Amino acid sequence: MKAIPSYDDIMVFADALLAQRLEAAEAANARGCSPRGPSVLEVAGGCAIFTGADSPLTRAVGIGLNGAVTEAQIGAVDTFFRSRGARPTIDLCPLAGSGLLQALGERGYCPTEFNNVLVKRLARSEIVLTPRVRRALAGEDDPWSYAVGRGFFGQPGLSTEEMDVGRAIFAMPGAMCYLGSRRPAPPPEGPRWPFAMAWRPCLPTPPSRSSAVMACIAS
Repeated sequence: MKAIPSYDDIMVFADALLAQRLEAAEAANARGCSPRGPSVLEVAGGCAIFTGADSPLTRAVGIGLNGAVTEAQIGAVDTFFRSRGARPTIDLCPLAGSGLLQALGERGYCPTEFNNVLVKRLARSEIVLTPRVRRALAGEDDPWSYAVGRGFFGQPGLSTEEMDVGRAIFAMPGAMCYLGSRRPAPPPEGPRWPFAMAWRPCLPTPPSRSSAVMACIAS
């Protein structure tokens, strides 16, 4: 007889503490996967990252979950991006202080998209690979980066800068990268991996509440 999962095994309550952990992990990922030593501004419990004016990694993350954000801090983020020719972009958690949303609105900021963060406890979990999915090996950073970039940027041709984003993620300490194929094995003419995935543990992670942030990108 198969044991029935408990409520705690299925549901994860998204409280402020969990939001802080996830946002801290997102900020750590942003710092760790930014290629070529970009400019970083540590501000309001999070950070602003600049990796190029048109880069999707150029954004502020993790701010507003560790106390009130001042006008001076918002101004610093705004200046950080504009002084580098980039449009200010902030990934804002809905559990951030309510005053932050109002302050951003008064400066002309408005929502442009909504994102979901998927969380799974890893305690007592087993990662079962299939014939179509396996860990990426050393030296496979380019095919992995191409699969990620093609899905993320929505185009078959990638620039060196766009490939560098994937290469930086692949090289992050603690990152586990996977490749997937629509076929059980690569075709004879060479490997073609249309799916790519990476995950990295949340920081900090109490032993009793192990979880992970996972990003899946499919071409």
